[in-house]
Amino acid sequence: MAIGLVQGVSAASSAAGPITIVVPCSSTSAGNYLVFSVAVAGASTSIANPGGWTQLATATTPGILVTTFGRITAGATNSVNTSLTATGGGAAASLMEFSGIGANPILEFNGAQAGTGTNPLSFSFPAIVNVGQLSLYCVGSQDTTLVLTATGEWSANIAAISSTIGAPNVRINTFWASNAGVNVPQINGGSLGASVPWADAASRLKTAAGGGITYGPNGAVMVPQFYQGMIGG
Repeated sequence: MAIGLVQGVSAASSAAGPITIVVPCSSTSAGNYLVFSVAVAGASTSIANPGGWTQLATATTPGILVTTFGRITAGATNSVNTSLTATGGGAAASLMEFSGIGANPILEFNGAQAGTGTNPLSFSFPAIVNVGQLSLYCVGSQDTTLVLTATGEWSANIAAISSTIGAPNVRINTFWASNAGVNVPQINGGSLGASVPWADAASRLKTAAGGGITYGPNGAVMVPQFYQGMIGG
């Protein structure tokens, strides 16, 4: 089964110094995979690991923290939430629900970058070697007007949103791709000011069955494209 996005939603704080973030969503389906990305800005920052979730990737620099969590959903869920610290600042989060992941996805890669200013808009992923992969890329920054777009096999920006009232506020931008054929995400947008903090977190999951040669009806050999050159010597 191909990996597909079922829904992508987001929410952001509207008061300074929030201590929690809640993202409402349409009812989720049992067996689907949820990706919960959270970005906070403030004099001090933290994001609690919500119970039952696995941390996929995290990135931080003074003033910004971004973390992505994942889990298989056991049944209908209409919101996700976690506790956090964003002293004086704001919080923003996105939730994506995916079908086609399977019961035991494997975290194949994760990484992070963080800094201030210029252009945090690309990340070097290792080469794709397995079928059935889900790539995830999340950027948080204190530039609440930053607009990012994606090209190639990456999705559009999923429910980008900014907090309000906080000082500073935070904006979250989230992207995904299934079997992305590019090693560097094609993420483009305006440059950040020299003193604007940013952080980005990247991860890639594969299905437990991803990669290798499998067998179809009547013993037919199903050969993923990455392995075709290996057949016949």
